[in-house]
Amino acid sequence: MNKQILLQIGTNDPLGQGYCIWDILQDLVYEGRRLPFASLQDLKEAIKNKWKELTTETVRKSTAQWKND
Repeated sequence: MNKQILLQIGTNDPLGQGYCIWDILQDLVYEGRRLPFASLQDLKEAIKNKWKELTTETVRKSTAQWKND
């Protein structure tokens, strides 16, 4: 899995109704990175770790934004 796959999951869906939360998570995972992840496992760990940093408030706002579109 790479950055492109994350983009496809969240922001480039055919109906244009991707969840904003993927954009936020992607920004957190790739923030400050200059090199690609060494392995898929490294990417998975980074996603898990950054997911823990998301607040309930952020998730609720993202979901509300999607529902109101």
